[in-house]
Amino acid sequence: MGQYYKPIILKSDKKTPVMFAECYDVGSLAKLMEHSWMLNPFVGLVEKFLLGNKMPIVWAGDYADEEDFETVPLALKKKVLKDNSYYENSMDVLERNGVNLYTMVTYGKYPKLTHSEDIDEGKSKYDHNFNTLPLSKTKYLVNHDKKEFVNKDKVPKDSDGWRIHPLPLLTCEGNNRGGGDFRGEHHLIGSWARDCISIESKKSDIPKDFKEVIFNLVE
Repeated sequence: MGQYYKPIILKSDKKTPVMFAECYDVGSLAKLMEHSWMLNPFVGLVEKFLLGNKMPIVWAGDYADEEDFETVPLALKKKVLKDNSYYENSMDVLERNGVNLYTMVTYGKYPKLTHSEDIDEGKSKYDHNFNTLPLSKTKYLVNHDKKEFVNKDKVPKDSDGWRIHPLPLLTCEGNNRGGGDFRGEHHLIGSWARDCISIESKKSDIPKDFKEVIFNLVE
C-alpha cells in the first residue's frame, strides 16, 4: 500500500513534535515521490519556515518506526483509541502496534504550518498556483548537527528534466516500506532525519567548516 508523509518540526529533544505541515492544505499529494520535487508548494511551505531558522525536522512516514511507547503522552494514546477502532479500544493492542510520529501529529493537538494565500474564487487548492520562494532564495540546505550542506543547484535532472528536492529524502523516516517511496536504498536517504536544518540563500551564511554533500539522486 502507499505510504503517506508529514514533515514535522521537533523540539530540541528530537522526539517531541512542535508543529507539522499537511500536504493537502496546499494542493499537494501525500506520497514521498508525489511531492519531493523542486518548486513543489508543499515542500516550499516548509522551506519558508526554515529560511534562516534552524530547527530539528523529520519527514515522517506512516510506516516509520514507532516511538518509545512510554514517552507518548497518555492523552494522545486515549485519543487514538477513541478515534481509531483498529486498536479495539485496548491500550495493550495499541502498545503492540506502536505509535509513531505520523500517528502522533494525526491524532494530537499540534499546530500546523499554514499559508496565507487566498484561493482564487471558483478554484480548489489543487488548481491554485501557490507562491514558492525562488531557488536563489533557498539555494542551500544546511545541517547544523552534522556540519554539512547541500547546494540545490547541483541536483541533477532526470530524463524528463525533473529534479528531486533533497529536503524530504534527506530527512525522511520510513522510506522503502510503501508505494510512492523512493525506490531502492541509498546512504543519503534519511541521513538527516531529526537533525537541525535551516535553509540559506547565501554560502556566506554557512559556517566555513561545514562540508558539502552532493545530492545526486534521480528517479
